[in-house]
Amino acid sequence: MTTDEWVTEALTREHDVSRFDCGVPSLNDWLKQEAMRAQESGTARTFTWVKPAANEVRAYFSIAPTQVVRTEVSSGMAGGYSVIPSFLLGKLALDLPLHGLGLGGEVLHDALTRVVKAANRGGGRLIVVDAIDEKAAAFYAKYDFKPVRNDPRRLVMKVATARKSLGIGTISVSSNSPAGLVSLTLTHSDGTVLPFVADNDEVQRVAERMLEIVQERTAQGESEVQLNLAQVIRDVLGRDPFGR
Repeated sequence: MTTDEWVTEALTREHDVSRFDCGVPSLNDWLKQEAMRAQESGTARTFTWVKPAANEVRAYFSIAPTQVVRTEVSSGMAGGYSVIPSFLLGKLALDLPLHGLGLGGEVLHDALTRVVKAANRGGGRLIVVDAIDEKAAAFYAKYDFKPVRNDPRRLVMKVATARKSLGIGTISVSSNSPAGLVSLTLTHSDGTVLPFVADNDEVQRVAERMLEIVQERTAQGESEVQLNLAQVIRDVLGRDPFGR
C-alpha cells in the first residue's frame, strides 16, 4: 500500500467519519464531533486521506494558527521574538488497519508540506505539536521535533527545518525548439540536481494528465490540489523521470 493510493481532501460534511477508529477515543471523538465545527468557524482546518472517488476517512490531520512564548523555547527557535507566530498541528491520526504500514510519516509529510506552503504565503516561524502520549511524542521526535521547556509532550520545529527536510526546492524548464525537446530540472533544497528531458509530445501528454487530475480532484471538493510530478510522469510515460 503506497501514498499514491490516497487522495488528500479538506474535510466536508460529505465525508464519512462514522467508522473511523485510530485506537484513541479522544482523536476519534474530535474528528466525529468537533472537526467540522472548527472547520466552519475558521479555527482549524482538517484534511483527510480517502481513497480516490470515495468519502470514507482513513486518516486525518488538523492545522490551526497559534503562538509560542519566548520562555518555552531556545533562543534559536525564538529568533529574537518574545511571542513567536506559529502553526499548531493539533491532530494527526490513522485508522487502525493502516497502522504498521509506515504511513504515519507520510501523513506527517503531507501536513508539514501544507504548513510550509501556508508559511510561505502568510508567515509563521514554528510548527507545534501536542503529543497525546509518550509514544506519540517519540514519533514526532523521530522527525526532528524538539520538546519545549518543562513539557516533554509539546514539541516544536522551525518552519525552515521542515522546508529543508521536505526537500522543497525549485523547478526550472528550458526548451530547445529546433530539436523539439524540453528540459526540466528539479533542484532539491540540499543542492541535488535532477534533470529530465522529453519531447514536446511527451510534455503535452504530461500537462494534459496534470490538468485532468486537478479537474478530478477539484470536482471531488479539494480546494488546493497537490501533485506528485514524478509520479504523473511515470504514469504517463512509463519511466522514472528523476531516477538516480
